[in-house]
Amino acid sequence: MSSPRSARSARFLRMIPLKPVWLSSTVGLLAVASVLLSAATYGQNQSSGGSAAKSRVWKIAFERTSSQGGYAGGFPATDIYVMYSDGRGLRRMTRDGRSHAPAWSPNGSRLLFLHRKVDSPAPYRVSTGRLAFDTDISILEAEGGEPLEESLGPGFIPQAAWLPDGRTVAVDFRPAPRRAWDKTGIYAMELDHNDPPPLLIRDAYHFAWSPDGKSVAYVASRGKKDRPAIFMSLADGSGEHRLTDPELRADRPAWSPDAKRIALAVEHGAHSTPQGLYVMSADGSELRNLSGKMDHVQSPVWSPDGKRIAFLVGKNSDTQLFVVNADGSNLRQLTNEKKLYCRQPTWSPDSSEIAFECGPHFDRYYYYDPFWPFWWGPGPRVPETDIYLLRLDAPDAKAIQISRGGGSNPVFCSAAVSRDETRER
Repeated sequence: MSSPRSARSARFLRMIPLKPVWLSSTVGLLAVASVLLSAATYGQNQSSGGSAAKSRVWKIAFERTSSQGGYAGGFPATDIYVMYSDGRGLRRMTRDGRSHAPAWSPNGSRLLFLHRKVDSPAPYRVSTGRLAFDTDISILEAEGGEPLEESLGPGFIPQAAWLPDGRTVAVDFRPAPRRAWDKTGIYAMELDHNDPPPLLIRDAYHFAWSPDGKSVAYVASRGKKDRPAIFMSLADGSGEHRLTDPELRADRPAWSPDAKRIALAVEHGAHSTPQGLYVMSADGSELRNLSGKMDHVQSPVWSPDGKRIAFLVGKNSDTQLFVVNADGSNLRQLTNEKKLYCRQPTWSPDSSEIAFECGPHFDRYYYYDPFWPFWWGPGPRVPETDIYLLRLDAPDAKAIQISRGGGSNPVFCSAAVSRDETRER
């Protein structure tokens, strides 16, 4: 019998819009899994306008959770890894078991990631009601070495991201209990300064800096707590103004590469504006639906060339990956995996490929609440997710598993390497 991960790879044989082809025999299923799990098959057997020798591969950073070697602070150990987009060159970047959520610097020279503190107290609730633990950020050179750690003190960081200048990191910081919750919000940490960073925007989350570095979009509730809206401020936090109607419950703003448009998910819908994926001008005007009525849209991500948007659609038993042109044409469902949770789409720098993670639906609780194993089972449980790669313009649009032994939160690096270099490693 094939392993759960092998079975998942086989189920990715065909992707929408083609009709799924399911193999009924166990022998056939194992044969397909064997082909898909072979090393470096993706990209070498398919070409797009050139030979395999001219194909480019890209570095992908990701996290891997494992119970091997013990647990870190009572939880499965999570570390940062880097590999190439054909599955080769796997390299472990951290070994403390407390590192997650990697992000490449704009020029690909450094990795930012979140780091659970060694002396973090028992889980506590932050202002949003979520269970959390004390978190710092760490910066690591792409070639490895000792990471630089930065801290805002006791508190939880659910999101951290590079600013376009490559010298500043923005964080969403939630102070620990019995501290001033009025300090919750977005901070900008200049890595070459020792001064405490100022609070730029209070009580805000799911932020996104504009590619030109001049503005920041984010989600906040400035009236009723159950009516969040998308706001925008200048990069220094001044000039806050609302872009969306709170009745829409818009979320997850994502800037287009030219900084002229913002993609967003409308979760509630109102005033003849149904749920779905939308795009609007950077000033909040010209709101346009790209997906039609579609519930539970999540995580829109623009392709680097600005021509397409990838996004997720969640259901009760699964979450699937979609893509649509920026003008609303050619809406495609890329995955059709029952009872599997696809997540974290990331575009290759040339806009030709999407990497994403996928695993059993039940493992989604690991991301909403890292402590869920203690509520749902005897002790920590390791999520069974792996990373897949899909070339959008390939004739049959096959997704290929590129991680072996688990992988989550993939993110492409902007720096490309040749396939010959990959073979040498």
